[in-house]
Amino acid sequence: MKIKNLLSLILTLGVAVQSAAVNVYASEVTVQKIYVRANYAGSNEAGTLRAPYNTIEEAKTAAIEKLAAGDVEILVADGTYFLDEAVDFNSSQMANTDNSLTIKPYQTGNVIISGGEKLDNSKFIEHDAPNNIYKIPYTGTIQRQLYVNGTPATRSRSTENDLTFDLPQGATDVNGDGEIADNEVGTIAITTTNTAVANWNIANIAEIVFKNSFVSPRRFVTGVTVKDGVAKFEIKHGTYILEQAYPLTGDSGGIFWLENALEVLDEPGEWCHDGQYIYYKLRDGEDISTAEIILPKLDSSAVSFTGTAAKPIKNITVEGITFSHNTWMHVSEEGWLNPAQSNVVGGVPEPFGLVNTTYAENVVFNNCTFTNGGGSGITIMDGSKNVTVKNCEISNISSAGILVGSIQNARYGKNEADLVRNITIEQNSIHDCAIGYYAATAIAVAYEKDIKIVHNEIYNMPYS
Repeated sequence: MKIKNLLSLILTLGVAVQSAAVNVYASEVTVQKIYVRANYAGSNEAGTLRAPYNTIEEAKTAAIEKLAAGDVEILVADGTYFLDEAVDFNSSQMANTDNSLTIKPYQTGNVIISGGEKLDNSKFIEHDAPNNIYKIPYTGTIQRQLYVNGTPATRSRSTENDLTFDLPQGATDVNGDGEIADNEVGTIAITTTNTAVANWNIANIAEIVFKNSFVSPRRFVTGVTVKDGVAKFEIKHGTYILEQAYPLTGDSGGIFWLENALEVLDEPGEWCHDGQYIYYKLRDGEDISTAEIILPKLDSSAVSFTGTAAKPIKNITVEGITFSHNTWMHVSEEGWLNPAQSNVVGGVPEPFGLVNTTYAENVVFNNCTFTNGGGSGITIMDGSKNVTVKNCEISNISSAGILVGSIQNARYGKNEADLVRNITIEQNSIHDCAIGYYAATAIAVAYEKDIKIVHNEIYNMPYS
């Protein structure tokens, strides 16, 4: 009897172990793998290892379809993937938002997802050969960023040798009511005794930039008038820092300069755009025929994970990917920026992150790089919950490194679904951000609940 029972137990355990093995195998095969390889030359793209897709857009479309059946991994080969349009993983296109999506490299991890376009070296022509200045035709809206051999080029800017500003002392309260009305704004003037600026090609091209403490407004120059040996800059109004009775001016430690003018393009690594040409002055050792020159193309996030209050997108993991080369064209399109601290601008949407989450839950960014971005590094916006950013490097970003929550949304606190909640930011290196909009910070948080920010390295920022 004992032997019989023992044999029965062994058989039962054997069946159980075999069943468990089958279940493990079944679990493994439900993870559907999608492969992507840049510049794949095959004619039968199927998203497999032997016949991969060659664009992130194709992989996204396939992933959304496959998520209906189970978990999905997008495995990306080394290379740079230039996006034709922003990639938005959107819950509205998903039959099932409970299954998980993982995006990661499958080789050495040198994967770059770019919102930019590589300029054709052969189209650059000499503009000023002795000074190593070249130009390429590029018509349209004034561009804001340029990246050469992986690093940001500097927009041309004036120095005291080029231009000395006579700074405004404030608007005049003509009406005596303690406020500055529209008819009193005209009492403000930014002038210079360098009347040569009247002949510069700067109208609706160059910007006057102000930098003081935690604010840094900028305005387009719309023209220059000269009277009695003084040149007065006509500027796009809208920057309240200069339109109040006691503005922050040079007398309080502020700095003015003229930015994006060919006439002040004089340092290696500087560039400018006049709406017709992009001009660039080579750095030492650079060759215009071989340099990698990238101009941001996407005026948006490069990649977004987007849900709704009723149907959030869920269970996303992104590992080991680099995101680069988007832009934020608000200033070029509107002609002004008047930020307070953290680059906050009332009534203006925050600068786009290279990656954005909205109504996204259970999201992890691990060991990723966010660099060379024209807006923010990463934005974690309305309805995002249980989002973790860890072991990432965020650098060379025009605005904030990480932006959590939006000040534009007055619904916070009224609806749990809209709350940004349970955010973890840890073990990241955040540096050299706010390089274009100097009022920004490494990490900015607005209207968030239950956030943990620990053990992050932060340096080379305008202020803390």
